[in-house]
Amino acid sequence: MSRPTVLLINDNFPKKAIDLLRTRFDLEVCKSSKGDGFINTQDIVDCVPGKFAIFCISSTQINEQIIKAAGLNLKVVATMSVGYDQVDLKSLKKYGVRLGNTPGVLTEVAEIALGLVIVTTRRFFEVNRELKTGGWKGWTQNWMCGRDINGSVVEKLIRQSPRN
Repeated sequence: MSRPTVLLINDNFPKKAIDLLRTRFDLEVCKSSKGDGFINTQDIVDCVPGKFAIFCISSTQINEQIIKAAGLNLKVVATMSVGYDQVDLKSLKKYGVRLGNTPGVLTEVAEIALGLVIVTTRRFFEVNRELKTGGWKGWTQNWMCGRDINGSVVEKLIRQSPRN
């Protein structure tokens, strides 16, 4: 008995995701017809007939032409993104195709932003580079001090946080 096939519109998905898909599906990678790595609508239309699912990224436009070309086998379009503006939702509904996305992956954005603020104000990347390339010759009083966040808006927001 043959397994359903998922069309990958990219061959650079996380290995863990691909390994998980391989347990239940056959996988096929859509390639650029021009060999330039850019997969256009016609490339997808050529690859999609008979596929059970399409797995794409946020830059892949999934329109009615693609959904129609897939035929009745297409059941799912999954995008590795929070948003799904690139997917024609009316066409999905019209053809009875489900949509999957990755909500919640950006819920820790504030923590990432805070980390970047600290890393840049304290010049961690510059210090790390200097340490690795021999730029640090020994302790000096003001070497790469950077700025602190005491008294800043960021510090005030942290103190007001309900978790503290």
